[in-house]
Parts: sequence; C-alpha cells; structure tokens
Amino acid sequence: MENLDVWELIDKKDMPFTESGVKRTIIESTWAFKVKRTSDRTVKKRKAQLCVCGDQQVKDIDYFETFVPVVSWNMVRTVMILTVTLGLKSHQVDYTNALIQTTLNPSEEVYMALPRKWEQPGKVLKLRKSVYGLAQAPLAWFKYDGYVPLY
Repeated sequence: MENLDVWELIDKKDMPFTESGVKRTIIESTWAFKVKRTSDRTVKKRKAQLCVCGDQQVKDIDYFETFVPVVSWNMVRTVMILTVTLGLKSHQVDYTNALIQTTLNPSEEVYMALPRKWEQPGKVLKLRKSVYGLAQAPLAWFKYDGYVPLY
C-alpha cells in the first residue's frame, strides 16, 4: 500500500482543525484476515486487508457525501434474458484493490491511526486514497476515472 501512495505519515500535532474549529477525527484501523482454501480444504492463499472503522467518521467533518450502488434481482434477470435472447456477450470484471486505486476528494481530509504493530508515538496517517471501510469509499470508486459505467 505504501507503493500505491495511499497515505502520508504526519505528526498528530500538524492535524488541522475544520472551519468550525473542531479537531479532525482519528479513525481506528484494523486488519481483516482470510484464508482461501481449495475444495479439499488445503490452504490456497492467505489474505490480509487493512480496513478503517468507518463508523467512527463524523458526517460533514470527515465526509460530505456517500453512495452505495444497488441493483434489483429483477433487473439482473432481465439483462441476462436479453443477453441470451439477443445473442449478446456478457463480461464479468473484478478489479484488484479497487478502492485503494481511487483518490479521495481533497476537501475530505481523513486521518487514520496506525494499525497495531506499526504504531509510532505522535504519528497518524493522512489518507490520500480510499481504504475499505470509509463511508465515502464507494462514491470515490464510482467517480474513479479508470471506471467506465456500462449504462
């Protein structure tokens, strides 16, 4: 994640205040671990994902807008029926590290505590890109230049 320029390490004392004089929130972070297994239950891959506790964010201070894309199953079935009926091809896309490729809105400054075992006294991470768990992460992904909506 350091190679992707996801954050910047800064001193806690350098954190700015908001226009209303409120100190910015430092959001806790956590690790999510997962073990992928094959059909015979042997370990195929071990994965670790850094997440923030987005429930600690304060609206209008840490973020201004959110977005959650949803689709109804009736729409999915309709599209699949039209695809088969009209003889069209369909494609499924999976973006690797989708959220950490998206830049946060510059007006939304988000500060994250360093994860366990990485702590440095008096230091925090200023996020430049989205991290899993942020309230505004899906919106940043939807607005990402590399994403082309198919509608």
